[in-house]
Formats: sequence, C-alpha cells, structure tokens
Amino acid sequence: FLGFISYRRSDGKALAQWLRGRLTGFTPPHELKARIDARDQSVGGSGNRVFFDLSYQRPNVDFWEEHLGASLCRSRTLLLVQTPSVFERLDSGGSNWCEREIETFLNFCGDPSRILVVMGPGAPIDRFPAPLASISSRWDWIDLRFFSSSPLRRLQHAHEYDAQVAKILAKIYDIPDGELPTLNREFARERARGVEIDWKRTKE
Repeated sequence: FLGFISYRRSDGKALAQWLRGRLTGFTPPHELKARIDARDQSVGGSGNRVFFDLSYQRPNVDFWEEHLGASLCRSRTLLLVQTPSVFERLDSGGSNWCEREIETFLNFCGDPSRILVVMGPGAPIDRFPAPLASISSRWDWIDLRFFSSSPLRRLQHAHEYDAQVAKILAKIYDIPDGELPTLNREFARERARGVEIDWKRTKE
C-alpha cells in the first residue's frame, strides 16, 4: 500500500473514510499521470493506494498480526488521523490502536519521515501521541480541523479541502511542492465537469 490510514473510530471514522475515498478515487492530471501510474503499479494498482480497516474485531494477537500488522509492514506511508481520542488509553490502561500502529510502523520501516499527521476536528496541534512525541515535538501535519460530515459544507469549501488533499497526495507519491498547483487545477477541473454534468441532467 502507498498509505495506511490510522484512526480512532469514536471521533475519526468520518474523516478517515472521506479521506480514503478522496485518495482512492483520485484521477491524476495528464502532467503527472506517468509518475502516479507507475507508483500505483508498484503496489499492484490503484486499488492498493491506501489501507483502511473497517472491521470491528477486538485486537487479539492473531487479528493484529495477520491483518493490521501485516498491512502496516506493507505500507510506505502512515497517515495518522489525529483527533482528541488518539490520546486516550484503553480501559485496561494499555496503548490504543493508533499508538500501537505507530509503534509497529516505526519498528518496521525505521523512518519517521514516512509518517504524516492529518489533524481532524478538535485535534491539538501542539502535542502528538506518545510514540511520536518521544522522537520529536515537531511533525509534518495536514490541517483538516475544519472537516465537516456534511457533503454540502464540503462542497461549499471544496478548494480548502482540495488544497489539503493535494498535500497528502504529494507525500505518498513524492510529488514536489512545485507541482501542487497542478493537482489543485485538476481538482478544479473535476468540480467544473461535475457541475456541467449536473446542469445537463436538469435539461434532460
């Protein structure tokens, strides 16, 4: 996988699910198509762009090792959706799933630069989960604190969402910052095409 989305279900599921949809449904602009297609093919196709766990099984040893742990070790980037609950411990006092996923990813890849923090609603920007804080107090992060579960609200502020998604795509595809305008122009074209299709349907 190009990315593994780590999140807490209690307050991060909506953002994580939306993010998965944006990343897996992304159509590359022709200027970047060859590079992005090559990166997709390196993980078996665009269907393997991101790993997103939706199961509700308890984290027993077999499930962790065969499902989550294996997928983490096959992922090139960890996308941590940071919401308030990522700082909560389990009732048993142990590490929550996000903390364990961070630790597993770091132990396997050994490269902290391959972690990108996606700030969700209510997330503090001056602290990070313990496995990250123990390494550094500064991490690259994407600002989606304004995320809304309302499709209408997202459409009204589409350019703000697009700008943040472009940064995430740049991370997982190693796209230089100078190419971010290319990604944003493609998002704008897609929105324009969608509006045109909707307008034509009203005339049918």
